[in-house]
Amino acid sequence: MTAAERRPSLTARLSDAVNPIVVKEARQAVRSRSLLGGVFLLIGVFIVVSGAVTMLSDVRDNPEQGVQLFGAINSILIFFGIVIAPVYAATRFSSDRSGPSADLLHTTTLRPASIVLGKLAVAAMLAVMLVSIAAPFLSLTYLLRGIDLPTIAFWAVFDFIVICIAAMIGVFIAALPISRVFKALIGLALLPVMFWATSAPFTMFFGFGNFSVTMFTADQWRLLAVILGVLIAAAGVLVCLAIAAAAPNAANRARLPRAYLTLFWAATFWVVVWLREQPSIGSAEALLEFWAYAWTIVASAAIALSTGERRTINLRLRTAVPRRRLLRPLAWLFTSGAAPGFVWSALLAAATIAVLGALQKPIRPVGAGGHVEDLAVLAAWFVAYAMLGVHVRDRLASRWIVAAATPALVFGLAALGCLIPFLIAFGQDPSHWERQQYAALLNPFGAMLLTNSRGDGTVLVTAIIAAALLTALNTGWILAQVRQYAPIHREPAPTGATVGAAP
Repeated sequence: MTAAERRPSLTARLSDAVNPIVVKEARQAVRSRSLLGGVFLLIGVFIVVSGAVTMLSDVRDNPEQGVQLFGAINSILIFFGIVIAPVYAATRFSSDRSGPSADLLHTTTLRPASIVLGKLAVAAMLAVMLVSIAAPFLSLTYLLRGIDLPTIAFWAVFDFIVICIAAMIGVFIAALPISRVFKALIGLALLPVMFWATSAPFTMFFGFGNFSVTMFTADQWRLLAVILGVLIAAAGVLVCLAIAAAAPNAANRARLPRAYLTLFWAATFWVVVWLREQPSIGSAEALLEFWAYAWTIVASAAIALSTGERRTINLRLRTAVPRRRLLRPLAWLFTSGAAPGFVWSALLAAATIAVLGALQKPIRPVGAGGHVEDLAVLAAWFVAYAMLGVHVRDRLASRWIVAAATPALVFGLAALGCLIPFLIAFGQDPSHWERQQYAALLNPFGAMLLTNSRGDGTVLVTAIIAAALLTALNTGWILAQVRQYAPIHREPAPTGATVGAAP
């Protein structure tokens, strides 16, 4: 047999490149009676609605009949899409994490990323199938007037993106280390939010009548592309967290989410700077402030959540420690661990606040009030409560509270810090409690609530002092994890030894 004959064909190479999870889940989807029943139910609803609208109304008296039918068909499609695709993807992924098929994540050689992305690929196929089922009915609205084909195509793509994002959220919920009952409750709680998020743009566009994407300018198309890109990238954070949750406990789970969030932070910062330079964007400063608030809140939540990560560096993580000392600090920040997560989150918050202070016009100095002070107080108090939670858990409650439950303790201490001063101030003067300087002094959002104390910087100074003292109190906790991050020293082979020789 020649070398050309031994070389695999293009078809064989393509089949080997297909994710096995996609093949497995596609076969399961075809055999699923509940999924096929939902699809046939959707077709039946489309037929009934389309027949009722076209037969019970006169096209000559209602020139907007096409728009009305399109709104009904599109709403039904989104409703079924954000229910069927996320529930199916979440159910399949959750069943692979527990039960008889749990070996898929423990004994297989597939990477966690391949497993999660395979689930999402099948969900995307399901979204394509749902949009394809609705396509003939959506095209019917063009014949009834009031809407054009480019607008129909635009909304079909929009529906596909929405269903895929909903599937990403479903996979993330399935990856959470909680029981199925709580996962179902979280999904039910998010359903109204998803319905509102999908119906709001539809209502906004079609509420004005005679809407068409052909009226969009080049700037509007670019802005729309940026918004959709940011939404998809934000949903990608949930995918990274799901991949990290599917990884073994000994693996470096934090590397992918932290690297993705860092790149996402840089990308959104570039988008904000680009939008500030566009003359057609009139609210560029408000967009910058929204970006800063969003990322500071994310970083503050990450500060609290990082306290629940592991406290030791295992041998598997030490094998990936760079030999060069200059590269170790950067690699340490992207390693699973409570201290690396705490430092990375604090640096992310500090960078966000610094960028806001540098780009905000006019620049408000620290202590003079404004958004910079609000965000600095928010981040500083989360640092303080995180360090207080670590100290209380390690020194006083280590027998009753496991390390993974430290974030719950942190949020509990933050709730007490917000509630106790407020109750005291409210008891003294229920009508004008906000006039008391200490009413929200321990509140991370205190600078936003006590606007009368912004100018003297009382809230900010208190938050910074508390964060500095409590961080200094836990310096040993941080340094102990820094010292653990060292490469494994391998003993050199004996001189003259032969590899594979018998002893």
